[in-house]
Amino acid sequence: MTYKFPLIITPEEAKKLFLKASEPIVINLDKADTLAEILVMIRGEKDEKYDFEIKVIHNAPHTRSRIYVRSIMEDSSSVNFAGTARINEKANFSDTDLSHHTLLLSEDSKTNTLPAMEIISNTAKGNHAATIGRINEEILFYLESRGIDERQAKKLIAENFLKADISKLETLSK
Repeated sequence: MTYKFPLIITPEEAKKLFLKASEPIVINLDKADTLAEILVMIRGEKDEKYDFEIKVIHNAPHTRSRIYVRSIMEDSSSVNFAGTARINEKANFSDTDLSHHTLLLSEDSKTNTLPAMEIISNTAKGNHAATIGRINEEILFYLESRGIDERQAKKLIAENFLKADISKLETLSK
């Protein structure tokens, strides 16, 4: 039997949790066949500053973790994220996936991300990724050529960007 621990943090909840000084979120996977799923979605605006850390520590065999962070930064908002996935020596055949993807919508918005892996077990596997980018002008042009105004097109792109990892979690949970 697999034990599941899903956690979805919406942009509204992120404002409550991460706009003030926050303690790191630490998840210890101490029971075999445990799955931790974390999805954080942030939409920064004005001069909001998000600063947070997530640590997942695999202590038992056959544990899995999925940590997905998506952020959209507007105006002069910023996000500072540190994510760590650690698979200890006794956590054989465990695996982890950690990523942070940011879409910058203004010249003054910023992001700083540090996804890190510490894999001690020889039979474990891990993936990590980080991307930072702006809206692709060709996609924006395509949407505008279909009669969608620029503001609405940017909104559609941003909404789909935030939703991209939700389907990953739904697939894993089955």
